Amino acid sequence: MNILKRGAEALLTLEEKDGRPAVLKQRLAKGYRQPELDQRLRKLRTRNEARMLGQARRAGLDVPAVMADDDYRIWLERIAGRTLKETLAGLGKQERLSAYGFMASAVAKLHAVGIVHGDLTTSNMILAGGKLWLLDFGLAKSSRKAEDQATDLYLLLEAVRASHHSLYAEAAPRLLNAYRDNYEQANAVINRLAEIEKRRRYKAKADA
Repeated sequence: MNILKRGAEALLTLEEKDGRPAVLKQRLAKGYRQPELDQRLRKLRTRNEARMLGQARRAGLDVPAVMADDDYRIWLERIAGRTLKETLAGLGKQERLSAYGFMASAVAKLHAVGIVHGDLTTSNMILAGGKLWLLDFGLAKSSRKAEDQATDLYLLLEAVRASHHSLYAEAAPRLLNAYRDNYEQANAVINRLAEIEKRRRYKAKADA
């Protein structure tokens, strides 16, 4: 078994499907959950992920195609390349600025069609062939709420801060400006983002 990634909810392995390279995502049974509940949750989450990927792809987003799926498994188109988490720091400045634009544009397009990703990190992005591919829609949901979309943006900014701290000052304004340029409702989302950041800072001080 060629394991690509083992997460808390799923196992990703490199496979072939109908003679084509694929990534198989299998949602694993959880022994601590009641069996019927576990089966229902795994089915719902698998079905939802396939639906969100299909919706994003039909809207023109660069996401892996769903090649097949069943109750607990999804076979996904294999996207060649290393994650942006692995490659961002090694890019030249102009390439990095372009990458931030690709990231923000992808998130803006996603939000414009009413999808919130739920796990926007550079580990779930591959920059290849002049495209930014968004991966792992396991936590994605349908939402046009400014709060949900702002939370998506907040998670992305925090992921950049955590994984690419030295680039954060360069990346954050570029990401927000490009998001504004690509989404009509961006100002409402960014205003809500400021409220979320304020709440998080207040909570951090209260917990200290």
